[in-house]
Amino acid sequence: MKKFKQRAIQIMLGMLLLIAAGTIGVSVKAEDAAVVVEKEYPNVSCDADHPAGYVMGTEARGPLYRQNGGFAKQYYTFTLAEAATVTGTYTAEDGWMEIEQGTGYRQRIFPGDPISIKMAAGTYSICVRGATSNAQKYAGKEYAFCLNAANYNWGNVQVNWNVENLTAPCDIPFEVTLSGTTDTKLDQTSAMTWSGTIHQDKPGYYTFEVPLNADSLGKKTLEYSYVVKPQKENLLKSRIQTTKNAICIANTTNYNNTLVKIQILENGNWVTKNTTFDSKSGVTRLSGLKADSKYTIRLVNCYNDGVNPAVYSDPSKQITVYTASNKKPAVKSIKVYGFKKFYVKKKWYPGYWNTLNKWVSGQYQGGYYGMSYKIKVTLKENLQRKGIKYIYINGVKCKVKKNGKTYVATASYRGTAKKKKVFVYVCTAKDATYGGLSPSTKKFVKTK
Repeated sequence: MKKFKQRAIQIMLGMLLLIAAGTIGVSVKAEDAAVVVEKEYPNVSCDADHPAGYVMGTEARGPLYRQNGGFAKQYYTFTLAEAATVTGTYTAEDGWMEIEQGTGYRQRIFPGDPISIKMAAGTYSICVRGATSNAQKYAGKEYAFCLNAANYNWGNVQVNWNVENLTAPCDIPFEVTLSGTTDTKLDQTSAMTWSGTIHQDKPGYYTFEVPLNADSLGKKTLEYSYVVKPQKENLLKSRIQTTKNAICIANTTNYNNTLVKIQILENGNWVTKNTTFDSKSGVTRLSGLKADSKYTIRLVNCYNDGVNPAVYSDPSKQITVYTASNKKPAVKSIKVYGFKKFYVKKKWYPGYWNTLNKWVSGQYQGGYYGMSYKIKVTLKENLQRKGIKYIYINGVKCKVKKNGKTYVATASYRGTAKKKKVFVYVCTAKDATYGGLSPSTKKFVKTK
């Protein structure tokens, strides 16, 4: 009687456990009239719309059949970032597993079958299931599988080209060779080789793309980066104009993120200085310098897109220049005389720096009558002793004399009427080409 009661209690407990085991994630095993809980499966899903996530390289286990008969489908999902060869094992006493991608790919694997599948990049689903006819026989049995993914071997790509010290504009011959694969081809030629020429007009950062095609496994693009430098600047003295505190470079441009920079030699090192650029005149200006001082300069073109590191051209030749004196020339007297009438034929004149330190663009001039006259300037001191080479009288350049203080320049104006007063300005320079102009002594002078 006592044994019968114990058996009845055991059966009742078993029925309660059966009710509790009706949820997904729990597998049960039947033995005679007794029921015992076998184990839980924490990462399984019977819902195709909400599959369990599978991580490559891990083992997945789950119930192959339901306790109450009928087969159970368990769903998983995984994603391949790029094409890969998937290998692994699937073990079970019955049933099979299927790997699918939408409606375009399906692979069925039975227990014990070797797994080695080449798969394109994408998201895949796994379905593990058993046969309905064996539900009672294998009730409570489980399956197990483990998959590994090794990135597909696209082959070895060799790009033969020369991308060292490229300067725009340039042509870059290249040859691409693909080896070590039988399934992949170069997408441009559907072959194992590809050659051509890249042309770049502008400086900057560029990417050369090599697209590969492996048919059912999809495509992959390899990227090769290279840099194209700006052109080297041709620094001529005729482009330079100095004042008492600035160096100006004419005929500079700012386009395609490229800007001319002025470098100064300081203590044996080249230092790039902050400059300003006038888009109207095309002049780059370096200010804040000391008056009556010597500077060694050179130019570099700088490409800067604001994202990548700046790219500099090869430097120009270096030139030593002097800034102007900050003192006006000491003038003792000025005389204006010798007026003569003349006619100027129309002709083209190139751009130049005027004595007010402004760049004057080239233009047609002439086709008018004018008056020429002489300006005689007598100074209070000898300029050569101060290292000054030229004196400018109303923009007319006169070479400084070794022993002399008097200089005569011929100036002119439009019109045939003789003026009673003429405005005269006098300044000095330390070089014939880049100027180094001092402040001007200015005066209205009565004519004779």
